Amino acid sequence: MKTKLLIITAMLGISTLASCSPTGTNVNPVNRSENPISEVSSSSSNQESSSEELSEEEINSSSSGENSSEASSEEEIINYSKDINDYYGGYYSSLSSWTNGEDLKNQLHALISKNIKKQKYSGNWEVNTVADVSQYNFDMLDQVYSSKDIPTYFTAGYGTGGWNREHAFCQSLMGHYVSSYSVTAKTKNPKKIKLNSIYQLSSVSIRGTRFYAIYKNGFEGYCDGFENDSEIVYTNKENVYVYTKSSKASKNLGALSSLEISYSSSVITFKVDSNTKEFTPTTVDYNYSSEGNGGVASDFHNLFASEMTGNTSRGNLNFGEAGDATTNYVKGDKNFEPADEDKGRLARAILYMDTCYDDLSIQEEYAEMDQVTATNKGAFGNASTIISWADSFDVNYQEYQHTQRVYEYQTNRNPYVDFPELIDYVYGNKKDNAGTIQDILKSSTQNKLHTAEKNYKNFAFSNATYEYQVGDKFTTSTLKLFDTYTDLSKEEVTDRSEFNFSIPENYEFTASDIGTKTVTITRGEETYSYSIEVKEYDASQNYEYQYTADKNDFTIDAKSCTLNGIKFNLTYDNFEYVSSDKTKGVQIGKSTNLTKKFTLESESDFAFDNKNKITNVRFSGTPGSGTTINVSIYVGDTLVSTKTLNYDKDNLVQSLDFALSTPSSGKLKIVIDNNTDKAFYIHDISVDLVD
Repeated sequence: MKTKLLIITAMLGISTLASCSPTGTNVNPVNRSENPISEVSSSSSNQESSSEELSEEEINSSSSGENSSEASSEEEIINYSKDINDYYGGYYSSLSSWTNGEDLKNQLHALISKNIKKQKYSGNWEVNTVADVSQYNFDMLDQVYSSKDIPTYFTAGYGTGGWNREHAFCQSLMGHYVSSYSVTAKTKNPKKIKLNSIYQLSSVSIRGTRFYAIYKNGFEGYCDGFENDSEIVYTNKENVYVYTKSSKASKNLGALSSLEISYSSSVITFKVDSNTKEFTPTTVDYNYSSEGNGGVASDFHNLFASEMTGNTSRGNLNFGEAGDATTNYVKGDKNFEPADEDKGRLARAILYMDTCYDDLSIQEEYAEMDQVTATNKGAFGNASTIISWADSFDVNYQEYQHTQRVYEYQTNRNPYVDFPELIDYVYGNKKDNAGTIQDILKSSTQNKLHTAEKNYKNFAFSNATYEYQVGDKFTTSTLKLFDTYTDLSKEEVTDRSEFNFSIPENYEFTASDIGTKTVTITRGEETYSYSIEVKEYDASQNYEYQYTADKNDFTIDAKSCTLNGIKFNLTYDNFEYVSSDKTKGVQIGKSTNLTKKFTLESESDFAFDNKNKITNVRFSGTPGSGTTINVSIYVGDTLVSTKTLNYDKDNLVQSLDFALSTPSSGKLKIVIDNNTDKAFYIHDISVDLVD
């Protein structure tokens, strides 16, 4: 079994927390009378306050993180219900028998495609936060393409490096929206449209309210560089919608005629002539409205929390053999191969999509966008490999949880997770055979993992404290402990007397502890771990004035802003773009709309909490990738100093400290000089004052 790790970004460190075994679990309660690693653990119920320094062995002690309550081999299933109504709340009650695989697939399609309650995609992180939460640490998500779990809050929408949502069946190979739309139109005169000279441009579309382009080399991304505010076309299977940069939706729309439809990313797009970059649609008046509901591409049975780099690296590649599957993933020329622990769930999701939607299919030949363009049908290649993965890698609790939680949102299920043996009847050696539901009940996931029974599975935890400073005391006061069960229920544990923690309660961290430390929790034979990060003492956290940058505090072209109760006047050479990244802070300017100089000066003498003499100022931010910015601090007319903020890819937010030799009163002025061709970010400002 591949060990599963936790990650709290570079700032919070890594711990050794194992994933569920793909071979099943021991449903019997663990023996809590033994503690095989008690020599490196400290009882959480009998700790005394201590400032005594821990030994390196004690503070770094860790276990394999494996779930010791999991069975090493599949137990024999003897007694099980023969009534299909006893399985999954009777969801499959209509399924009794089939004449062959085609008949079975048709029955499954009719069942799982009926009345799906589609969820919206845009901004919807909730479903995966619930469906993909770790089995052991509820602060974390299990993500595909990584052996590390990641904080639930740390989404791609939150900041750089956050988790994203991965379509197992690539959206760009589907030919489907993440949202549904309705259009009525009236034909008018034809109009020729020419794109700019981006020579590799293959197609362009609208994603949300921005232009999205696909290039011949397979690169996809947002773009804004179309000459003369050219009208951009967005298509579905019947129509072409024409947009301009100044208007989200113009009153122009055309029938496709000789244009070849292709499908890409969040929307369906048109194919552009590679030589002329021209097309001639027929423009029409129309009424356009968004239904606001999720589309086929927002089916969460096909969407998994995923590590950002792997998600980006895959692009629209088919899954298939590409190299060493012992790594998190391998990218080949055409195929993308995930690690073994991800293959089963991703493959079963693709088979679900193939079964649920009429215009999606799997095939042996490699599927490319040109094929989707030509046929107007979604396709996914390497069928035999996908079927083999779905058949070879067993369903575990993590995958079952995903299916169950998505069912609770969408009201439909993935039959290949609930009854993996159906795969053989639809796609495998038994596809020409007749069968009955009785033939597969015994091998159901419900029976293998006892999901209809409330058997003890493992303990879990949440609300841990992950960051400390030198001088802080270790605490488990906020941490919650739970017993979890095979039916996916949980109960909070109020009696902690059986739990041991490897770091004593109230242990005071010293300078020798700086870095990443492992906290091991044990109860009987079960052992789980998480990581904490111990940092140097940061005096600025105790400064009187604290401000963390918020995009809403900065308005484009504004002359002033109020930051945590203090009004600042703004001066700049250009201020026409502001955005935010919750990791880096508030973005000022961008490469195509630079802010070269940005000054904040308090409207009056700086005072806070009845104190008006400044002793220290800290500025934290991030320069553009690979660049630097200069920051100058003034109190009144006196320059305190000018310092350079350097970009660090491993620690994005950097801090500069400005200490005054003598406490001084006056207006506080912060001058940022950006002599680069990139944006910069303001993360936080702290000021220490005395009376």
